[in-house]
Amino acid sequence: MRPARPATIRVVTTIERSGGRYRAVDHGKSAAARRRLKTPEFLREMLAQHLSEFKSEEWTLPAPEGGFLRYDNS
Repeated sequence: MRPARPATIRVVTTIERSGGRYRAVDHGKSAAARRRLKTPEFLREMLAQHLSEFKSEEWTLPAPEGGFLRYDNS
């Protein structure tokens, strides 16, 4: 029996900061920005539940006031 493939999250958008401004960039500038993150199965299940409840959200995990998460607004 083959071991199960680990659950992954595919990163498709990166937030870039330049001159105090932020912008969303699809696929980032480098190969490192285009990646898959291994995640435990329980997290995949939690994210699937979250996405089924909040289908219209622009961001998977928005900041408390809306928009995207930054180190200074989480």
